[in-house]
Amino acid sequence: LMHNVITNAWRGDPYSVDTLFLFMANMAWNSSMNTAEVRRMLADKAEDGEYKIPFIVVCDTFQSETVAFADLVLPAPTFLEYRDLYKSYGHYYLQIGKPAVEALGEAKPNLEVFRLLAKRLGFTDACFGDTEFDRMRQALDTRSPFLVGIDFDGLKAGEIQRLNVPEDKDPFAEGFYTPSGKLEFYSQSMARLGHDPLPAYV
Repeated sequence: LMHNVITNAWRGDPYSVDTLFLFMANMAWNSSMNTAEVRRMLADKAEDGEYKIPFIVVCDTFQSETVAFADLVLPAPTFLEYRDLYKSYGHYYLQIGKPAVEALGEAKPNLEVFRLLAKRLGFTDACFGDTEFDRMRQALDTRSPFLVGIDFDGLKAGEIQRLNVPEDKDPFAEGFYTPSGKLEFYSQSMARLGHDPLPAYV
């Protein structure tokens, strides 16, 4: 929903922002978005000559197209430089990836950036003290039947664990995990939360 964030920041909806922080997404060049419109909004000015989005921070590993619109660029590490929980893409396994090398220069993982930013802004919520392992435990602490039997200590020790999906079963053969059981183009859940229930084209 990053493109919605950019659109809302540009519109000042529901309120104006003085800073837009973009990370883990190259929104000025993404095949699923209207990139020309996104670029226009990132550089658009109001009648008084001031930028509609006054200050843009981009945290990225590469000199992406979005970096060209940034007032401040923060270096992000590659996946080889920080610890993370990796879910399945095209398979049914979970593992914790460990850093192969130290992060170069001043690059910091997103979690560390948010912790430091929260501290500077004066936030004292307990969540900003969470470690990487705390966040991983929280991510796995769900009612999902696929995560039954996943042993976090085993993951920490380097085990690769299969999700709770039978070898001979397609997890979506009996429907999707939505209230209707169908692939929902119109989401009643999003509507109840006050969001647009339909996919948006910006």
